[in-house]
Amino acid sequence: MPKGAKPQKLAAIVLPDKNVPSLSRVLEWANNTIDRNHLSEILANYPTIMDDDFMNSRVARSKRDHVYADNYDYNFVIPKNLVLKLDAVVKAEKKKRSMSNYFNQTADDNHPERTTEEIIAYFPGGTPQFTSAAVYRMNEFYNVVRKLDAWKEDVDWLMSTKWDEMTVNPELFDVETDSDELTDDTTGTKHAALANEVLKQLEGASLSSIFRLESGEGTVKLDKMVGMLARKEMLSDTIIDFAIRCICDALGDCYALDTYAATFRCPDPPQTRISSMHYVVSPVHLSNIHWGVIIVSITYQTEPPAITPYFYEPLRDSRYRATMEDTYEETVAPFLLCWHEKTMAGVEYPVVENGVWLDAPRQPDGTSCGVMVIAQVYCMLKDNFRFTNTTVSDDDVAIMRLRIMWMMLMQPEVSTVANQVAKTVDATDLELMATVTL
Repeated sequence: MPKGAKPQKLAAIVLPDKNVPSLSRVLEWANNTIDRNHLSEILANYPTIMDDDFMNSRVARSKRDHVYADNYDYNFVIPKNLVLKLDAVVKAEKKKRSMSNYFNQTADDNHPERTTEEIIAYFPGGTPQFTSAAVYRMNEFYNVVRKLDAWKEDVDWLMSTKWDEMTVNPELFDVETDSDELTDDTTGTKHAALANEVLKQLEGASLSSIFRLESGEGTVKLDKMVGMLARKEMLSDTIIDFAIRCICDALGDCYALDTYAATFRCPDPPQTRISSMHYVVSPVHLSNIHWGVIIVSITYQTEPPAITPYFYEPLRDSRYRATMEDTYEETVAPFLLCWHEKTMAGVEYPVVENGVWLDAPRQPDGTSCGVMVIAQVYCMLKDNFRFTNTTVSDDDVAIMRLRIMWMMLMQPEVSTVANQVAKTVDATDLELMATVTL
């Protein structure tokens, strides 16, 4: 410390009014409230303690103790950087080998009733201590804030993009959006109308809103969509899985493997006879969040019956070829054989043709691989190769993102707010309005 400098002192911690709702209630309220501007305003002013500069240099500690867990459901948060420190020590503590229950049985009997052993994370010096659940809730608080910011950016993209000036009309979901017979004069107007319909759906949804395919084979929660589809964001596995299942459901003779199928190797086949299928689709997660897809053509009606795998990787990078082909040999091919043996016992297995690489089109940017995969699946499953002969522009990608959003949000919404939850959410809102200074 420089000569003459005064030591830093921890600022006095002022706890909020006891009538401020607890964080667990606030999270339930935030996930079930529709008005995102109201949400953002309240969360921005929710009590935050331990926000002085001195706390930034503090080192987090952890321990195990028997406590009343409900006593740690606080009505405040601490700054995000401090939450990250606490989260790190909680994770480190979880990795430690817990002491044998046998050797601690007598000691455990001496703890008060209804207490549980918890990991406690804290900063030395008399500041509040936090259970692992309390740390999780604060992490979720900042996740909700992040998702709300992304939600607003998505809406801004929908409102500010000049859809009516775009004349491109990609094939993806053109029939479903009634865009397959547009003229140059009507294309832009249709794009703008779709954007307005998406905006209307978003205005009536909360982060906990769930949209489900009519078949029940796929669901997506709004908080998994915001910040993961619009603008130039990379699509998540949830978005890709839902969109491909949507395509397969519409056609009826196609089967989609989960995006995580390759992780668990050969999944169990369905009861439906494999001979009734024309295609099997398997999205492939490559490096980071880059995606490719394997589309297998199944033709039991030809002579001889045949199976032909098609591979598509939107960057056309040779480094990914081995991963794609290995995924087919280790996951998709065994799945098809198992499905055949289960539903076509005694029938000779079809001839397996050499794999075919689809080398076009190439993605126009660094984030649209998921969009390109969905578009390739859409065209291939309709028995055409038109997409492989196109050059995709940035406007094409924007329209395809818009149509994917429209398809997801136009699925039947599953109500997630029961009457009792709705009453609780309304009560929490009133209490927040009365106690949080805006």
